[in-house]
Amino acid sequence: MRLGDDVLQLSPYEHVGRVPGGEADVVGLVVLMAVVFTGVGVLGFSRRDLQTP
Repeated sequence: MRLGDDVLQLSPYEHVGRVPGGEADVVGLVVLMAVVFTGVGVLGFSRRDLQTP
């Protein structure tokens, strides 16, 4: 069930590790954060209220 595994990888909880003592997937967490921040930045950039000549 490959699609289900891919969907689970979208969750930030899959990258922080299990408590107690689980190992975190740092690369996956950083990539996920970069995607989220880029999306928020693109939305914010497109909603600017600037006058163009």
